[in-house]
Amino acid sequence: MAAASGRDLTVLELNTRVRELFRTVYPYPIWLRGTLAGRIQANSRGHTYFQLVDNTDSASRPQASIDCVLFAGARTVVQRDFARAGMVFDPSEGIDVRILGRVDIWPQSGRFQFVVEAFDPGSFGASSETRLRELLAKLTREGLAERNRTLPFPALPLRIGLVSAPGSAALEDFLTTLRESGYPFEVLLHPAQMQGAETMRTVVEAMSRLALEPSLDVLVITRGGGSATDLSWFDSEPIGRAIASFPAPVVSGIGHEVDFTLPDFIAHTRAKTPTHAASILVDRLADAAQSIDDAARDMAASSLPRLRSEGHRIRAAASMLASGVSMFSRSVSGALDRNEAWLRAASGRSTSRAGRELERMAARLGPPGCLVRFPERGLSLDDCSRRLRTASGALIDVSRRRLDALSALVAARDPARMLEMGWAIVTDGEGRLVTSASCVEAGDRVGIRLRDGRISARAVEVDMDGAS
Repeated sequence: MAAASGRDLTVLELNTRVRELFRTVYPYPIWLRGTLAGRIQANSRGHTYFQLVDNTDSASRPQASIDCVLFAGARTVVQRDFARAGMVFDPSEGIDVRILGRVDIWPQSGRFQFVVEAFDPGSFGASSETRLRELLAKLTREGLAERNRTLPFPALPLRIGLVSAPGSAALEDFLTTLRESGYPFEVLLHPAQMQGAETMRTVVEAMSRLALEPSLDVLVITRGGGSATDLSWFDSEPIGRAIASFPAPVVSGIGHEVDFTLPDFIAHTRAKTPTHAASILVDRLADAAQSIDDAARDMAASSLPRLRSEGHRIRAAASMLASGVSMFSRSVSGALDRNEAWLRAASGRSTSRAGRELERMAARLGPPGCLVRFPERGLSLDDCSRRLRTASGALIDVSRRRLDALSALVAARDPARMLEMGWAIVTDGEGRLVTSASCVEAGDRVGIRLRDGRISARAVEVDMDGAS
């Protein structure tokens, strides 16, 4: 095959001529329609690279594709255009778009690409509401839309993770409501941009850090009201996924009552305003405090009748014990009186016997003068008196020892002392003293008084001593 006349071209010259050819054929920007594909993310310089492919069935490969680039300067213009249309510029794979740009080739590499200058908001997949519905439907199919709602909301949400813009009115309203409640809240604030292109990245990063905090009771995401464009930055799939997978219940307090964003549908609880988000937590604690007070009152009310009943039983037992002690004391006192009378009688008898013996001895000795003449054969009156006193003293000592023994017996049989020694006092259901097994039948309730308390029991079986 004959070669074209002229000198040889270098690679750079060829790429440059092709570039000039493109610019000759397409001197003006053209609209290109297709589906976004590949990873769509801005690099460190703010330039965004992606692919645009022809629409095809999901089961087949794209029929054609072209590399595209959206430079940082053009991206700023695109974001402004979307904001004016009440939308958020958030390109993702699979969205059908209509883009404006120029066909170009990079001479140094020969790379063929479409340089994007604008996106048509009206063709950007769908409207903001449709986009929100699609995101919610996608997360629902994956089982993520309800995941955070399955977490139990703590009764005492005192340790709070907070994602909000530092210095914002929303943050101040939220914190003021918590402070005025008087409850000891602990707030861990991780700041994020709550509007603009950095919303998704900073919110997800803040949530990721808070997810690592130990013992976090609840997470609150809050910002004040704004336009639909301002709030639509939260209609982001990464934010929705981060909320769904958060380990604690999430409260979404974004915008005002009429505003709805994706977090409102994924979070555990939706708050109408930042102040309302704080009020939800305060009310939770107030309810817990009220429940504790109610339980304390119920406990006191239910315990009072039993305390009164036990008080009656204790007083009855004390009365029975006092009665028993009194009866025992009277019995011992009677015994002491009888012993004293016996002692006096015995002493009198002994004295009488000693007197008679003295008289007999005096008669045997004869006249008193004999006592002078024969002292070795008789007893003087003084000797007899001394012997009488000695005998009476010995008898009194014996009686005193018997009295001491009886006193010790009384002390040993004191019911209080018997309880200290391990004995027990048994009463029937009416509080009467049980002195015999025959006083109790199987099934009767009995009270058992011990040293340090009382036992209520029921007789299961009654065995009489000596019974077969």
